[in-house]
Amino acid sequence: MMEEMDLRGLIVSKYRSVLNFSKVLNWSSRKAYDIVNRKQEPTGKDIESMCDALDVVIPAYMRKLFFSP
Repeated sequence: MMEEMDLRGLIVSKYRSVLNFSKVLNWSSRKAYDIVNRKQEPTGKDIESMCDALDVVIPAYMRKLFFSP
């Protein structure tokens, strides 16, 4: 079922709204809505933050390749 859910669905299922999700990430609501509505490309750090907040596992080797400082 998780594979069938889109980003908005994951956010609403866990945080009830995109606004609540943006507050958890300390983002502006505009940024969160733009990313969810595909008007803004998320950065690698944005993706990592969203995955952490949504409990979506990024495999360790992917973290090492793409998100290392």
